[in-house]
Amino acid sequence: MEKLSSPVSDRVREHQQPADIARLEAENARLNAILARAQLGLAAIGDAVIGTNACGHIDYLNAAAESMCGFSSDKLQGLPARSVFAFRSAETNARLANPLERCLSHGRPVARVGRSVLVARGGRGKLVQETATPVCDSQGHLTGAVLVLRDLSVQNQLSERLSWQHRHDPLTGLVNREEFERRLGREISLLGRREVTRHSLLCLDLDRFRVVNDTAGHAAGDRALLEVARLIQEQIRSSDVAARLGGDEFAILLMDCETVDAVRVAQQIGSVLEAHRFKWRDCRFSHTASIGVVSVAANLTPGKLLAAGDVACYNAKETGRNTVSFCPHNESTAGFRNMQWVSDIGQACDEGRFQLHCQPIVAITDESGVQPHFELLLRINDHDGKVIPAKDFLPAAERFNMMPTIDRWVLRHALSKLVCLADDANEAAYMLSVNLSGASLSDTSFLEFARSELERTRVAAGALCFEITETAAIDNIAIVARFIREMRQAGCKFSLDDFGSGLSSFAYLKELPVDFLKIDGRFIRNVHEDAVDYTMVRAIGNIGSAIGVKTVAERVECGETLSRLKALGIDYAQGFYFSRPVPVRDRSCIARLAMAAEQSMQAV
Repeated sequence: MEKLSSPVSDRVREHQQPADIARLEAENARLNAILARAQLGLAAIGDAVIGTNACGHIDYLNAAAESMCGFSSDKLQGLPARSVFAFRSAETNARLANPLERCLSHGRPVARVGRSVLVARGGRGKLVQETATPVCDSQGHLTGAVLVLRDLSVQNQLSERLSWQHRHDPLTGLVNREEFERRLGREISLLGRREVTRHSLLCLDLDRFRVVNDTAGHAAGDRALLEVARLIQEQIRSSDVAARLGGDEFAILLMDCETVDAVRVAQQIGSVLEAHRFKWRDCRFSHTASIGVVSVAANLTPGKLLAAGDVACYNAKETGRNTVSFCPHNESTAGFRNMQWVSDIGQACDEGRFQLHCQPIVAITDESGVQPHFELLLRINDHDGKVIPAKDFLPAAERFNMMPTIDRWVLRHALSKLVCLADDANEAAYMLSVNLSGASLSDTSFLEFARSELERTRVAAGALCFEITETAAIDNIAIVARFIREMRQAGCKFSLDDFGSGLSSFAYLKELPVDFLKIDGRFIRNVHEDAVDYTMVRAIGNIGSAIGVKTVAERVECGETLSRLKALGIDYAQGFYFSRPVPVRDRSCIARLAMAAEQSMQAV
C-alpha cells in the first residue's frame, strides 16, 4: 500500500486559493500519517493479516502473514487467496471451506469455531484460528476482505507441555500416580470385554533409601531416583507403563504379561538394581528393592489393585527385603481390607467411636482380701452400631504402625475416667490392666507420655497394671526393663502376657520385674485333657511361685479347666466361664463390677 497521492491536479491547483490548497495538503498529510501508523501496527502485531480485493485476490500481507506462508508480499500480490491458503480440520483433517470466499460471497464476517490447520503454499501445516471480515466503501459497496489468522502453535505447545507436566513426575519423567491410575483403570475396563488378556502390576519400594538422603543430601537422593527410573525403564518394554508414585515408591504395569513372567521381570529388576553402584562425590551406594506382584483383574478398581500391590510389597519387606512377593487375589482382598482399617481406625478415633470393655480377672485361690482385677479391652462401634472386636482391627493397626496412637488414647481415657483414684488411705479399690504394644514400648516418647499422664491424675497405688506381651518384651528387653522400673516407681504393676509363647521365656524372666505371668491361652484351653499343655502350665505355675510372681490363666471357658487350674495352684483365671467383656463408661461402672467380682470370687 503506497502513500495517498494528492487529489489536486496542477490545473485545479491554479484556480484554487492558497488557503484551500494548504487545507487539502494538510488533510492529505493527516491521512497518510494515519495510514502509516496502521501499516506499522499491522506489521507489529503477531496475528497474520491478509487483505484481498472484491475478487479475493491478495493485495496486502503483513510481516506475520509472510512468515506464516513462507513467501514475501511481492510474490503473492494479485494471486487468488484460495490458491495460497487452504484449511483442514485439526480434529479430522477434512478439507474446510476458505473463510475468505465465504466472507466475500455473503458479505458478512466469518469466524471459525474450533481449530484449523493452515496449509500454505510451500509451507508446513500450522495450527490457527481464522476470522474473515468484509471491507466496504462509504456507500456500503464490498471492496474486499481481511483475513486474520491467529497462530495457535505456541499456545498448543504450551498446553501440551502443561498437560505433560500434569501427567508426569517432574524428577524422573515417569508418569505420576494420577495418570498411572487412569491408565490402569482403562486396562481394567478393557479386561471385562476380552478376558483372554492378562496384565500384571509390580509395586516397588527401595530398601533403606533414606540412607542416601541422610548421608549425601537430598540432591544425591534425587539423582539416585533418576538413575533408578532409568534402570527400571531399561528392563521393561515400550508397551509397559512405569510410574513414580511418590518418594521412593514405583509401580509398573506389565501389559499382556502372566504372573509367572511378571515375577521373572521383577527379579530381573531387583538384580539390576542390586548390581548397580550409585556414585555421589566420595560416596558409593547400592540399591535393593522390595517388589510386590499382583495380577490385574477386571473386578478390582485401580485403588484396590495398588493397595494389593502395597500389601505384596510389604510382604517382601517383611521377609527380609530385596525380595519379590506375589500376592494372590484372595490375599490381596484381605490385605486391602487391612489397609482400609488404617482409615477406619483414624475415623473411629476422631469421631469418638472407640469404646473400652472390661473383663474380670478372678482369684481362684483361697487367699482372702484379694483386690478385684479387670482387663480393659478396646472395641470400635461402627456407624451401624455394631461392636467390632479387637481381633478384626488390631492386626492392621500393628502392621501399619498405628498402635502408639491407640495405646495413648486407651491410657489417657482409662486414667481420666476409669482408673481408681487415690483416697485418704491411698488404697486402690480395684485394679485395671491396660495393654501396651511393642511399638509403644519402642517409642522413646511414650515413657514420658505415660509419666506425664500419671502425674496429671491422682491414681491410687496399685490401681493400674500394664500388660506387655512376651514377644514385645523379648524384642525390646532393655527398653521394656527401663519402662517397668520407671512405672513401678509411680505405683504401677506389670503383667507379662502370652507367657510361654516364646522359646526363651524363662531365660528373660529374671530381667523383667513383673507382678503377674499371664499364661498363653493356647495352653489353657485343653489343660484338662492334653498332657503337654498340663505340663507347661504346671511348669509356669512352679516358676511363678518360686520367684514370687502371681500367675493368671486366660481363655478359661469350662468348669473342668478351672478345676485343673486350681489343682495346679494357678492364682487367677480369666475367660468366658466367668464373664464376657462388658462396656464401661466411667468409674461407677467399674465399682459395680468390682462388687459383683467380689461375690464371684467368694463363689469360686
